Amino acid sequence: MSTDTPLFDQVGKLLDADSLQSIEQKEGVSLATTSDGLELQAKPLAKVAEEFGATSLSSIQQVAVIHEQLNTEDFQEHVLDYIAEWEEVVTTIIDQETRRVKKLQRERVHYEKKVDSLRRRVNSMEAKGKETSKQGERLNRNEQKLKNAWESHEQRAGKLCVLLEQVTKYGWMDLYPLVKNSIKWELNRLGRENVIYGRLPSTLDSLKSSFQQHT
Repeated sequence: MSTDTPLFDQVGKLLDADSLQSIEQKEGVSLATTSDGLELQAKPLAKVAEEFGATSLSSIQQVAVIHEQLNTEDFQEHVLDYIAEWEEVVTTIIDQETRRVKKLQRERVHYEKKVDSLRRRVNSMEAKGKETSKQGERLNRNEQKLKNAWESHEQRAGKLCVLLEQVTKYGWMDLYPLVKNSIKWELNRLGRENVIYGRLPSTLDSLKSSFQQHT
């Protein structure tokens, strides 16, 4: 649409680069965060579009693109990043504890097999009337190692069970900020859309008026 047509101001007029940059900067200021997440905007700064003459269909669409970018950034930072961080932290801790427990379990199983083998050997030697003092000492040492391995495994496994229970039982507490920020994000998105698209009725009225004047 050329600039000299009667409906250009209502349809094709675009915001200049400086105006767009100013809107982006003022919108960016509105993305401040609180200690517990996304700041809810009581008065979305999309209203600044009016200051720069975002009254045509094209200029409104320009501002809508800015809003879409801001919505995407907000959602990434306060929703998706939160999920990724939570999953990484929890998964890392659980994986580390699980590996430790499995390692201790392997050690316990090792000494269980070794003690069982030594006991059979000592019993066999005793049945044949052979000297068992050296084998008995080895058996005693490995029985103590088995006891220590069993206690270490049970203690670490107990901690892992408590950890899993805590994550399961209190996971809803970590869910709360996620849901809260999701709701705030929706409210901010709707607020921005309401302000900018709420200008369409006046644009339509102006369009009708211009059309009538030139027909």
